[in-house]
Amino acid sequence: MRIIKFLLKYFRLIIFNEYRENQLSKYISEEIKNLHSNSKEIQILDFGSGMNPIVIQKICESIRLKYKNIKLKVDCFDFYSSEQVSNLNKKFSDFNFYHLKDFDSSKKKYDFAIILDVLHHVGIDKNRKEVLQIFSNLSKTSKYVIVKDHFYSSKLSKYLLIAMDFVGNYYNNVSIPSTYFTEGLYDEILKIKKLKEIKRLKNKYYYKRYWLFFANPSLHFISIFTNKN
Repeated sequence: MRIIKFLLKYFRLIIFNEYRENQLSKYISEEIKNLHSNSKEIQILDFGSGMNPIVIQKICESIRLKYKNIKLKVDCFDFYSSEQVSNLNKKFSDFNFYHLKDFDSSKKKYDFAIILDVLHHVGIDKNRKEVLQIFSNLSKTSKYVIVKDHFYSSKLSKYLLIAMDFVGNYYNNVSIPSTYFTEGLYDEILKIKKLKEIKRLKNKYYYKRYWLFFANPSLHFISIFTNKN
């Protein structure tokens, strides 16, 4: 199993490099810059940051290129151990890292909450209540919520997404989901939680085009919503 994980990690690093992260950060940073009117300070919540928050780093770099003197405050939440929180806060001094349990008790408010390819790992089918609660919590703490996730429309597209998740996450011991959002289910969740979607980006390229079969842009979406009706 160790050999398989090593090969998957090596394959992902060599083949994909940081192309996905560059594309994703480009799309999201542009939306943040378009939505945020106060160029002096932006407060961002990164929900499910992981151990190597490359995307949020690149997002911040892009924002700083437009707003030279802007103050960015970024809080990152995930299932970290105390040791991991300490190490990450030392390694990434521009960000603040917390265990997810601290999010429940936090009363901080943010301009943007970002949750990138996390929700399908929570368990769209088995843990639907938890998924709904995440939508509620993020929309209460943040003016805008930016979700990046996946839509599937057939068995083939679902199995392609599972294969992509296996390549991208198995070596990190991240659980591989059994299903993903359909567009209808996502719309239903927004309606149930009374959230107003202000933009949905589809058919964007996150991988080089010769990976089109496995990484078809129709499988990816970015949704921006708010609870301000």
